Amino acid sequence: MHEFTTAQSILSTVLRVAAENEAEEVTEIALEISALSHLNRGQLAFCLKALAEKSMAENAKIRITTRSVRALCNGCGYEGPVKARGDPFEALASVKCPRCGGRDLEIEGLNDCIVKHIRIKKRSK
Repeated sequence: MHEFTTAQSILSTVLRVAAENEAEEVTEIALEISALSHLNRGQLAFCLKALAEKSMAENAKIRITTRSVRALCNGCGYEGPVKARGDPFEALASVKCPRCGGRDLEIEGLNDCIVKHIRIKKRSK
């Protein structure tokens, strides 16, 4: 279950950045995950909520969006978004160049999981 270790890493980063910015509370955590990532979004959100208990991120709203996959085709030089069909575990095999149909692709951001932003409530001075 790599969602748990990913959630640990995300929460560690969020809490560190929140503390550096004198936060009293984290109100939102926005993540962007690659369309071909093997992360289960529901499990990741559940793990984040469970790990955040009794921390300043305990009541944070978790927002997870999907990032499209981009590729460079070594056959025709196409650079841009590509579509994958089906289950993420099998989808990589379905990816092909939308211009020439080739499969000799360099895929960018295959396993990306990015903290896009956090919202905080600052401590009163």
